Amino acid sequence: MTIVTSREDANITLVSASGKPLEIIGLTDFTVNINGLIIPIYARVARYVTHDLILGTDFLRENGVIIDYNLGLVSLNEDLVRVPLQTEFKQRNLVTNVEAVCLPADAEALINVRCPRYFEGKTVILEPVPSLQFNVCAAARSLGRCINGKTVCRVLNPNPFSVVLRSGMRLASIQTTDIIASCSPYKRQSLLLRAPAEF
Repeated sequence: MTIVTSREDANITLVSASGKPLEIIGLTDFTVNINGLIIPIYARVARYVTHDLILGTDFLRENGVIIDYNLGLVSLNEDLVRVPLQTEFKQRNLVTNVEAVCLPADAEALINVRCPRYFEGKTVILEPVPSLQFNVCAAARSLGRCINGKTVCRVLNPNPFSVVLRSGMRLASIQTTDIIASCSPYKRQSLLLRAPAEF
């Protein structure tokens, strides 16, 4: 992708879903191919965004995009093109099992997983991938820290038999914590036991 304008021409503020402003470093134009439909796009380039492309409401409106959650489809330009609402995550947004693990029936375990290099040294959120969930096991949503290319994922074997989680198996999606809109620190509350009242 070639940036066609400089930062001075891109002084428009965009805000992420978490409410944080995005740092715009330039503008560019390119085309996308959606099932054979070629669409030209003029876009702002932001720094530190984990997704390759984020389509805004202006794109959705201009291209007559209809999102059908019941059918799991997205249609464009008066139903000229239809695509699945959700596709497989790219390998770079997934954590994979470090080594083969045998998980007993109806058991839960913390599994060492390999993180993409982009997440090194960062606090991350692991979330289940719907297309992977309950195929062999189920992953829990959790927070972790990526150290030396690894973190820990909590998985459940919901089956009445043991399963083997092979090395390199995709277990969960991974994102940085900048997608969190708000968070409150956990404070352990002490229990106060009161003596029964005397009558």
